Amino acid sequence: MSATYTVDLLADAGVGPFEHGAGHTEVQGMSRTSVDDSSAYDHRMAKGYWVVAYRWVSDPDALAKYGAQAGPVVLAEGGRFVVRGGKATGREHGAAERTVVVEFPSYDAAVAAYESDAYQAAVRILDGVAERDFRIVEGPE
Repeated sequence: MSATYTVDLLADAGVGPFEHGAGHTEVQGMSRTSVDDSSAYDHRMAKGYWVVAYRWVSDPDALAKYGAQAGPVVLAEGGRFVVRGGKATGREHGAAERTVVVEFPSYDAAVAAYESDAYQAAVRILDGVAERDFRIVEGPE
């Protein structure tokens, strides 16, 4: 299975690109390159990840209640906590926010876990008391 990905080293630069040919573009000294990594990345075996940054939490008790309810659901759905809070250092435009990363056996499993009735019941605990940047992404095995 062949796939081509674009690596953009200067996202949303707002500056017109200057073509250099062979799939390479330069924008004010930064580059954008298309990479064919079909030998290194097999979508059939790709894992799925939840990457969650908490922008703010106004009720720590509700967060604890959410964690107590959501944790067992995540584990039952095949999730494994890779990062769960702890130290965070923002770089570039990042913020030092509480971050959670959960690994699933596949991207589809990560989506199914998020969409499950049991997880959605847990998420409702955070309504109005937390804002999260929640992404489900595919990654190599």
